[in-house]
Amino acid sequence: MSGDAYETARAMLLIGAASAFFDDQVYIPLKRELLGTMVPPRPPLERVLAAASHLSRLPILQEYAQKAWDAPDNESADHPPWSERLTALGFSSAPEIEPVLVSALSSLLSDEIVAEHVRHFDGEWTSKIADYLDR
Repeated sequence: MSGDAYETARAMLLIGAASAFFDDQVYIPLKRELLGTMVPPRPPLERVLAAASHLSRLPILQEYAQKAWDAPDNESADHPPWSERLTALGFSSAPEIEPVLVSALSSLLSDEIVAEHVRHFDGEWTSKIADYLDR
């Protein structure tokens, strides 16, 4: 009651939509690729950053916001489902939300620093996966 319900709902749905989107587009395919592979697949951070730009497209964002709303109650989770949390804010269905047009990453760090950190993280991940696969 003390804040803006729409902005709170937007922030929550952005988190839920991004989580569902990255599961579908990055993490589930990556897990599938790791099964039975002999060489490390394309690393996760590179995949996440490549996929993230798609969330700025309103139809994709709305599709995944609806997926977050429709997600079943996960009894092992520490939080109630997105729909329950948004209902508490006064929404009876997933509101249409605007995408994030400028990411915090792009506004806080230079492209060179981001690229350097991505190379470092993905290099370490690839090395660890290669060691694991050699066993």
